[in-house]
Amino acid sequence: MAAEIIRTLDHPLVLAHTLRHEADILREQQKFDEAETIYGEVLTLYRANSEHRLLDLANALRGYALLKAAVGNNSESTMLWQEAGALYETLGVEAGVAESRENLARLRP
Repeated sequence: MAAEIIRTLDHPLVLAHTLRHEADILREQQKFDEAETIYGEVLTLYRANSEHRLLDLANALRGYALLKAAVGNNSESTMLWQEAGALYETLGVEAGVAESRENLARLRP
């Protein structure tokens, strides 16, 4: 609902941030198909805008990685965790680095 209003304002980074939270909620509700579509849009918005904050991108990647693992797509989850972990490391976000490493270790065959 909030995203619908923000779409009319032409603020892609605000839209991406709002959508990411919507996708996180849908993922937590196990509405994986809906959340996946939104995460895809979020990543597209962040990657298309050079002014995005790296932390916002890392957090979106994290949520999408959790979703991919939840639906059994370990290879995509691994790639997403690797990218998120590298961003968290660049930013010095130790909790994000640790979570990324833990999930990558769990996903290894």
